[in-house]
Amino acid sequence: MLRPFAGTTLLDIHLSLLRDAWATGAFSAWGIALCREEDGADELIRAATEWGVPVIERSLDSVSGLRLRSEELYFLSRFEESHVMWVNGCLPMFKARTLFEAAELFKALPGVASMTAMSVAHNWFWRLNGRPVNNLDPMCVSTQGCDPLAETAHGFHIFERRWMLECSAYWGAAEDNDPMLFRVGDPRELVDVDDEYGFRKAEALWRELRDEAVPFLNPSADW
Repeated sequence: MLRPFAGTTLLDIHLSLLRDAWATGAFSAWGIALCREEDGADELIRAATEWGVPVIERSLDSVSGLRLRSEELYFLSRFEESHVMWVNGCLPMFKARTLFEAAELFKALPGVASMTAMSVAHNWFWRLNGRPVNNLDPMCVSTQGCDPLAETAHGFHIFERRWMLECSAYWGAAEDNDPMLFRVGDPRELVDVDDEYGFRKAEALWRELRDEAVPFLNPSADW
């Protein structure tokens, strides 16, 4: 998050996104959860302070290895809101407008318990044993003839705060629309930095858009 990235950092891009999403008025509370005892925390907290993003204190235990998600997000017990939107810090092209539109849609649909960002993949998909997932007709030789599948984009999740704390899960998945799928239309937003290849791919795209002076890189431009 602190590594140089096309003249900035992924952290600064993420903090800018959070600030612009907060400015939309769609949310009642916001912040970035950080542990002051973790290595590099001083730089993270300094950047958050400069961007005006509130720091939500979390413990060293919550950042030290895999555990129940409810233990990682225990700090949500301090809040009163019914639902939480978690936002991925490793999608540098993600837009404040997308977060705003998702939040407003979620609030407008009573009875929907959760939501996640997704994209649509139109391809043949298989289980590891060679059995088809969506190309069930062997006579279908065109990917366009198969039903498309929704793929989690990991841009954001909206989930019920109490459900997370009690069940350590984002959603129940027992009924339709739990989660509700929110399609992200611009594939550039979904470029994710998970490894070295992803970092270089995202940085190259960021430079390309910046050099073309595309307002896409300025979330505030949408407003």
